Amino acid sequence: MTRLRLATLILVVALGPACADNATAPTPIGGGTGTRSGTWSGTFTDAANGTGTLRVDLSETAVGELGLLAGSWTATFTSGAAAATGDVTGAITGSLVQVTLRRAAPLPCAVPGALPALNGAFIANTLALAGGAISGPYAYQACGGPAAGSLELRRP
Repeated sequence: MTRLRLATLILVVALGPACADNATAPTPIGGGTGTRSGTWSGTFTDAANGTGTLRVDLSETAVGELGLLAGSWTATFTSGAAAATGDVTGAITGSLVQVTLRRAAPLPCAVPGALPALNGAFIANTLALAGGAISGPYAYQACGGPAAGSLELRRP
């Protein structure tokens, strides 16, 4: 719970200047659609889920030099496991992309508590945006424990 409070405090301090009386409301980059807004699709692979296809629908909003991301995602697995869906939140600064893809339905092993939505979430803090692709490693809390993987997404 202490980590959640610390993360909330950091977010409030970081976004505090945007809430000043003289601040303007966040506006979408590029006149309504951010440069990274739209559908991204590609592959992912990790020990918990195997290989699969990932589709992410993003909407980007500019706040200063930061691009805030929101949207939805769907993953299908080549192993035949049930597809997963959920929401995505994150940010882009320069060529660094940070996202959390939370599941709409919790994993069967999810333990109720302060952060149940993160159990089963894909968390990627060091993705790179380069050459029209978003790619890099992610972490995943599976029923059997932590797992790591990688993904690569491109816009069609």
